[in-house]
Amino acid sequence: MNLDKRLEERRQAVELRAMKSTSRTIMATFVVAILAMVAYRAFFPGDAYALYRVADNDPKTRTLVATFDSEEGAETNKDNCETVLAAMQQQKPAYKLRYTCDRGRW
Repeated sequence: MNLDKRLEERRQAVELRAMKSTSRTIMATFVVAILAMVAYRAFFPGDAYALYRVADNDPKTRTLVATFDSEEGAETNKDNCETVLAAMQQQKPAYKLRYTCDRGRW
C-alpha cells in the first residue's frame, strides 16, 4: 500500500513537471512571437503614416498627433495625413509649431 502511494505521488510529480515545462514553452513561444511582431512593425512601417507636432522651442521632441492606417493603402494614408497637416498649419498657436507627416506607425 505504501509503495502504491509513493508511486502515485511520483507519477503526479512527473506530470506536474511536464505541465510546467509545457507552460514555459508556450509562454516562451508567445513572447518570441510578440517580439517578432514589434520588430517587424519597427523596421517595416507598412502603409501607415503618422502626423507629428514639433515645437520650435524644443525641435528634438516630436509629439504624435494622429496615425493614418486605412485599408486603402499608403497613398490614401499619405493624402489624409497631408490634408490634416495643412489644416493644422492654418491654426495660429501662442508659440510656433511645425507639423510633419512621416511614413510609419509612430
